[in-house]
Amino acid sequence: MKQTGLKYKFLIFGTLLVVAVVVAGLLAFNMLLERFPAQREYLLMALALFFIVSGIGALILFSHIMIKPVIHLTEKVDRVRRGEMDVDIRVAEDGQFIDEMDMLYSGFAHMVASLKDNFLQLSRAKEQAEGFSRELEKSKSRLEAIFNGISDGIMIIDKEYKIVAHNKKMKNILGFSKDRLVGEQCFQMCTGTQDKCGFCNAGRVFDSGQPIFTYCTKDDRESCEEKVFEVHNFPLYDKNGEVRQIVEYVKDVTDATRMRSNLEHAQRLADIGTMAGKVAHEVRNPLNAIQGAAHYLKGELDNEEARNYLNLIQEQVERVNGVTTQLLSLSKPMTPVLQPGSIIEVVERALQVTRPQLMALKANVVYKPPKSTPNLLINEGQLEQAVINIILNAVEAMDGTGQPELRIRYLINEEAERPNVEIVIEDNGTGLKEITYDDILKPFFTTKAKGTGLGLTIVKRIVDNHHGQFTLKSRTGQKGAVAVIRLPIGGGTV
Repeated sequence: MKQTGLKYKFLIFGTLLVVAVVVAGLLAFNMLLERFPAQREYLLMALALFFIVSGIGALILFSHIMIKPVIHLTEKVDRVRRGEMDVDIRVAEDGQFIDEMDMLYSGFAHMVASLKDNFLQLSRAKEQAEGFSRELEKSKSRLEAIFNGISDGIMIIDKEYKIVAHNKKMKNILGFSKDRLVGEQCFQMCTGTQDKCGFCNAGRVFDSGQPIFTYCTKDDRESCEEKVFEVHNFPLYDKNGEVRQIVEYVKDVTDATRMRSNLEHAQRLADIGTMAGKVAHEVRNPLNAIQGAAHYLKGELDNEEARNYLNLIQEQVERVNGVTTQLLSLSKPMTPVLQPGSIIEVVERALQVTRPQLMALKANVVYKPPKSTPNLLINEGQLEQAVINIILNAVEAMDGTGQPELRIRYLINEEAERPNVEIVIEDNGTGLKEITYDDILKPFFTTKAKGTGLGLTIVKRIVDNHHGQFTLKSRTGQKGAVAVIRLPIGGGTV
């Protein structure tokens, strides 16, 4: 392709045009001067005017020739600016002379082609990005559904113990009514104080980078029962391999723990029952013989000291006989016949039976029965025995306190997930101190000098046979203990 410049074109064509105009003007002047010699001055003026007009015409022509391509190119630039990429751009072919305008056209054509190609690539990239965005949104929705659908609690916390994310179950476990927990410190949401949880392993996980799990207990605000949770802490690493956040996975294992405890308790009772049935029968006959002999000797002896020893023998025989009776009750099947009954009447009869002990203790009994309770399927005799055992246990715990007080109330939870009625018996005695609930329910476990350790074991067995739940714990912030018998409405399982 041959290259030339616009200035050379302008000079060449301009010079040729000037020569042609001058030659043509002079030839015409000479011809007219020969014919009109007297008009020489006018002919010179006409010649000058011809040169002026020719110069202006040439200037206009050359300006048009030079500016028209620029205007044409400007129009195409404006079309490209509006997004029209399919513009027709003239490009010089091989063998033609090209100038600066041809080079500008060629560069513009190349630029438009590049823009068009880039635009197509950007369009494809945009479509791919939109596709990825839709897939990410679907994945996010699926993950959120899984995250919130998990039946266990999950939350993510940072090094300042602030909650980064959590699912709905975790909010229920923490027990706070705030709509948004993100940004709050986890221990404030868990304990309601500025103190970190005693079981927390988050600091150790941040330091070691290793997952750690533990168990913890927490009082449920709705059911007022103690929940057992299995807490797993997993580290989350950043791109530099440092632990910046922790995933805390909390699983409610209350039912599993209770079931395991119940199975162990049932196994212990089965073993004790087998032994008790054999021991009780072997012990009762000698006891009856000892009691009969002591009674006979009391009538035969006049020695006061000997009679006191015989009274002691009879008292101890009666005590051992009572233990034997309780052992026999454990050895026998206790499957109750459940019938519609009134727990209010059951509690009132139990209070009547234990009135002598309460009066001897000078205990203040606060009893507020409701007007009615929902339909319950119970065995009134066995349930009355359970309430009597609890009251007698409270009486012994309050012995020696300044102002013994026994409170009995009812809680009716018809709107709960599993509707139930609770008999709540509170005392202001010594409480459980350092004794665990599982230890209390162990047969023969007692802290009393004359206790057998079977009373609460029998209570637990009776309540279990009613498909209910029995709990016993120290009163929060007060002296004493609170025992709860929870029975299902309608006789279903709790």
